[in-house]
Amino acid sequence: MPKPKIRKLAAIVSIDVVGYSGLMQRDEADTLARLGTYFDGIVSRLVSTHNGRVVKSMGDGLLIEFPTAVDAVACALEVQTVMAEREANNAGKQKITFRIGVNLGDIVVIGDDIFGDGVNQASRLQEIARPGELCISGSVLDQVKDKIEHSFVDIGHRKLKNIVQPVRAYRSTLTASGEEAKPIGWPFLTAAKSEPVTAGGCLCGAIRYQVWSRICRKVSPWFRNECWNLSNWARFPSAAAPI
Repeated sequence: MPKPKIRKLAAIVSIDVVGYSGLMQRDEADTLARLGTYFDGIVSRLVSTHNGRVVKSMGDGLLIEFPTAVDAVACALEVQTVMAEREANNAGKQKITFRIGVNLGDIVVIGDDIFGDGVNQASRLQEIARPGELCISGSVLDQVKDKIEHSFVDIGHRKLKNIVQPVRAYRSTLTASGEEAKPIGWPFLTAAKSEPVTAGGCLCGAIRYQVWSRICRKVSPWFRNECWNLSNWARFPSAAAPI
């Protein structure tokens, strides 16, 4: 008898081990032992604490489902922070680092597994996250603003692999060491010269607008108008930047 399909809205977290193949080639036994400790201990415990469910393990990663975006992001941030602390104590060993993608979307549940665009987007966002950080979609940021005290940098609409429509994406400011990094503004100035997009901040390209507005105040009306167009670049999916 075929398993019933259940459609629902959920927050999906995709975790990937950076450089998994290289880690396995250099020391298979140590890599498997440490990953087992991290997946079955640290990650599973934090997922349970934040009301989530580990859907499946793919050897070099995990797929996790949460009832809310707030739970998903809070858990992902804790995972990265704890991982950085644990790996800092593994002197002389190859470091194990995670990349994490978080998306809020429609999914289809069949048995214990999940499918759909909501899942695919989480996996693709994970692919563009930096080691030790997480990359979240605009739909996730909409839900966590004012609820989680953490900065996210607007990286614009991104054309993700096998995803038809460009996805608005934001990077966390965590580094592989678990510390907050100073984000880089777009396209040429550092975000230190402007306010980064934060949870609770503007969702319509604040970095672009603030960076360009400071330049444009002292130039001609024509160039000021061009800067205004650039500052609104993120509002138009057709201007998406390819990966």
